[in-house]
Amino acid sequence: MNCRTAWRGCVDTISTRIGRRYRFPGSAGTGRSRRPEAGSPFPAGALLLLSGVLAFGQRPALDELDPGTKAALDRVFPSPNPTWVPAAQPFWPDYRVFKLLASSWYHRPTVAVGRNGQVHLLTDNVLRLSPQRTLAHFNQINLEQRVQITPDNVQEFAAFFLRGFLLYSDDSCLSSLPPPIDSTRFELTKDICSEPQPFKIVPEDDHFVVQTVLVHRRAVTAYSREYAIDRNGQIQIRRHQ
Repeated sequence: MNCRTAWRGCVDTISTRIGRRYRFPGSAGTGRSRRPEAGSPFPAGALLLLSGVLAFGQRPALDELDPGTKAALDRVFPSPNPTWVPAAQPFWPDYRVFKLLASSWYHRPTVAVGRNGQVHLLTDNVLRLSPQRTLAHFNQINLEQRVQITPDNVQEFAAFFLRGFLLYSDDSCLSSLPPPIDSTRFELTKDICSEPQPFKIVPEDDHFVVQTVLVHRRAVTAYSREYAIDRNGQIQIRRHQ
């Protein structure tokens, strides 16, 4: 199904808004990831996409969610046959966060649902929006929830933010360095994205600089990303074109 014909706000292509790009030998195309074939098995690593702080609970069917939450999730991303998974996070006590684990569509957004029914799409490359507009949802909630970032919790917050904001498909993952490639097969090595902390944090004046590499397994491409996070949880894009 082409979601562009089903819903004007949803797009069926991956945006080419990229930062510094790493092109590997033998990788063709523009950096887009291919749509998985219909009926293909769910990737074995899918349950680990939001590991760490953004941890999965059980896998409730959509019918197990309360009607208000179901309506909110359908309003922000009305995908067919969705399986939304609740994610634990310690920063927003007035919000519940959900990850789209399975759907007939390609995208896997992260969505925050507030106690009063407010809904925020947190993942870039899902709609035809600039990354700044999507990032504004993170910043708005951080101000509302009075998030305070310290040297003790910046690692947890960075993991929560990066995985929610950047991981928009089943074949996307994060690495702290440009991934190695098997030169004989022109493919990513099997241990790609296996680090427990796939990003770097550098203290700088009154904020933290967070650096990571967004990897697309199928397209064999990677893109560097860099953000500045201040003490109030306000995030600015340093490298993300």
